[in-house]
Amino acid sequence: MVIKRDKYINELLSKRWNGKVKIITGIRRCGKSFLLSTLYKDYLRDEGVQDDCFVEIALDRKAHVKYRNPNELYEYVLEQTQDESKRYYVFIDEIQLSFKVKNEDVDEKLIPEEDKDMLYTTFYDILNDLMARSNIDVYVTGSNSKML
Repeated sequence: MVIKRDKYINELLSKRWNGKVKIITGIRRCGKSFLLSTLYKDYLRDEGVQDDCFVEIALDRKAHVKYRNPNELYEYVLEQTQDESKRYYVFIDEIQLSFKVKNEDVDEKLIPEEDKDMLYTTFYDILNDLMARSNIDVYVTGSNSKML
């Protein structure tokens, strides 16, 4: 039995294509992933969105563990959304599992001690770039409110 979550679907629909990342948070096992990847996706399909316009990455899955690296995640999403004539829905599940990666292009000696955290690429950097792309609508789920 599936319980419709019209209130949450309507909230997502009201924010669709607004140029921002939509973040679905909540306690563990409350249905964040189901809301996004099943209920919302089914709604969009019923509206006519084709399956090839969905890019879904579940960072808690063994098959997607390499995308916990934000650089790998970024490259994968760009690869899947190359067709500028299409509009893509990008769903990233369990974003809190993403880790930071040291940026080798920056000379660490030039960075003041208080800014050392800027030596790393994080999912924030990736999401900021993706949300600026006009053919991508980004949605993430996560259960770690401090991180989000």
